[in-house]
Amino acid sequence: HSLPDVEADTLNIEGAISMMRGDYQAARDLYARSLALARSPAIRGKALQNLGGLAAQERNFDEGERLFAKSREAYRAAGDPRGEAVSLLNIGRLQQERGFAEVARGTLEAAVTAARVTGDLEMHAAALLNLGIALGALGLDSEAEERITTAYGQFTIADIPAARVRCLMQLATLAARRDETPGARICLRHAMDVATSADLPLEIQLIGEQLTSLPDEEERRAVPL
Repeated sequence: HSLPDVEADTLNIEGAISMMRGDYQAARDLYARSLALARSPAIRGKALQNLGGLAAQERNFDEGERLFAKSREAYRAAGDPRGEAVSLLNIGRLQQERGFAEVARGTLEAAVTAARVTGDLEMHAAALLNLGIALGALGLDSEAEERITTAYGQFTIADIPAARVRCLMQLATLAARRDETPGARICLRHAMDVATSADLPLEIQLIGEQLTSLPDEEERRAVPL
């Protein structure tokens, strides 16, 4: 019917399904076809964002960052501030995963500001959480806790259990690093309650592993001062 943007949008959705199934090559082909067809900057931004996410998933970090940056340009051309904020958040996540915590901090601070302007509570919380992780990697624990705790509250309001668990696990990591094992256990036990209630098997496994990695009280008392 000569509706290239409608077809491109549909291809994006098909690509997302293939990616969820773990068929990355099929997803890449569908996203590439979407990008080739799309005339709307907003749909081009979505295709570029999805291609960037696929590259990051495959740890092709340079290509992922390039595609996320192109996506941000497309969303800006479309006058879509939410899309720009998503692009910034994904660039910051990728920089953090690469170990560039200081660079990620700047990008994620921009993502927090951009997300706040859109009024998207969930995205604002995600940006705060990721900024908190970057701050923690820089040793700025009090600033990290402030951002992550705020994110936790927003995820609680939005009722997103998996994100709440991630916040609690990050708070436990910060507590353990300060040798505050009881505080870390409290965070992880609460995370376990949330994950069990929401039936999140992967999160339950990860929480269990993190709990096991903590020294028990007998071990702590045996360490000479």
